[in-house]
Amino acid sequence: MNWGRGFRVVAFLALCAAAAATATYQPKPYKMGIRAFFPKPTFPADNPLTQEGVALGERLFFETALSETDNISCAHCHIPSESFSDPRRESIGVHRRRGRRNAQPLFNLVWRRNFFWDGRAKTLREQVLQPIADHKEMNLDPEEAAARLGEDPEYSRAFAAAFNEAPSPRTISLALEQFLLTQISQDSRFDKILRGEAKATPQEERGRALFFSEYDPAHGIRGADCFHCHGTAVFTNERFANNGLETRNGDEGRFEVTGKEYDKGLFKVPSLRNVALTGPYMHDGRFRSLREVIEHYSNGMVLTANLDPNLAKHGGQIGLSEADKEALVAFLETLTDESFVDRAKALERKHGFQLPPGPPRGLLDFDSPPPPPPPPPRRR
Repeated sequence: MNWGRGFRVVAFLALCAAAAATATYQPKPYKMGIRAFFPKPTFPADNPLTQEGVALGERLFFETALSETDNISCAHCHIPSESFSDPRRESIGVHRRRGRRNAQPLFNLVWRRNFFWDGRAKTLREQVLQPIADHKEMNLDPEEAAARLGEDPEYSRAFAAAFNEAPSPRTISLALEQFLLTQISQDSRFDKILRGEAKATPQEERGRALFFSEYDPAHGIRGADCFHCHGTAVFTNERFANNGLETRNGDEGRFEVTGKEYDKGLFKVPSLRNVALTGPYMHDGRFRSLREVIEHYSNGMVLTANLDPNLAKHGGQIGLSEADKEALVAFLETLTDESFVDRAKALERKHGFQLPPGPPRGLLDFDSPPPPPPPPPRRR
């Protein structure tokens, strides 16, 4: 055999293989459709949304192999049909362990500046790995989670197509980040009213006026003052606030992250979009209904040195009438995005997701009996 010719043939074949490998990594951009009414989003420059990355993140969101016992997924604590929230007061992790706080809903995250009720994660990719490793949640080392996925040829191909890499904690976090960033809720009845596609009832309009009005009795203005914290298009100012709740179970909120005395009892201001679907409410799920939440702001706030100034000026109460309370509930219900929920339900059907077992919405109290066991492992 002509060794020179043989070498050239081998080199040529190697180049062809390399070119073929390169050609297979051609992720396609994922197109987002965000309405002009919303602030301009800023997507991570180092993790551009692709069809392959979003599809992989979607699959990982429902993947039970990311938990120690192989029967808990992200979706078990952020139930898509519940607007990616958990109707239980605290979520239930592996070995029936209870979480510490109510799980926050996962939508419109592209506008969020930090994550968790105490803001301990600065980016979404940082946030998604913490529940996997958390002892009370999925309790699995992210490296072990990546090794499990690497044993699956389909996952190996999916990671290569999305990132040209093998499964790793980093690529897992990037894929989940991509998927979650696509969960945009922007088509509620409120939005349709703004666009002239629907008409508010008198009660809904009264609730809207209360929501966006100042409380200033000295000047004859008796609004509900909600807009100071929830007046943006995404219905949160993305800040931390003490909203007049007494401390329970030693939870000091933002203070546990910063160590600053002023931050005691401060928690992330949540978005009120889809709020009728995301109860129970507050960081510990202490309120089961919107009416209870409104009662708290009307008459039940605890006065503290760091109570949010827009609440402190009320002296702990606004004193809303019964009609005003009902009007506020009616307005808040206009923030429900039925199309978003329909898409979420379709995701559940696509992935064969079953709701986790447990008591009805909000009834898992701290002193209630242990929850039933989780479903059996899906992985074989």
